[in-house]
Amino acid sequence: MTTYEIVRLVVYLIGVPIIVYLLWNASRKLKQIRALDAKLKAEAEQNKRNPYAQMAEILEAHEIIKETRRER
Repeated sequence: MTTYEIVRLVVYLIGVPIIVYLLWNASRKLKQIRALDAKLKAEAEQNKRNPYAQMAEILEAHEIIKETRRER
């Protein structure tokens, strides 16, 4: 094997698991956001006149965004 082939193999062996992990992590976060969105929409229909429910929605969404940005 040439040096080039060895470097390609090492990059492949390290890069593929990292890419798979990042995709898995992104899909997990997306599922959490979708679940929270469904929950908040259900609560919003029950509490249509409650302004505090709207503020809670904004706060929870902001917390998820902050968590996502910290992990980068």
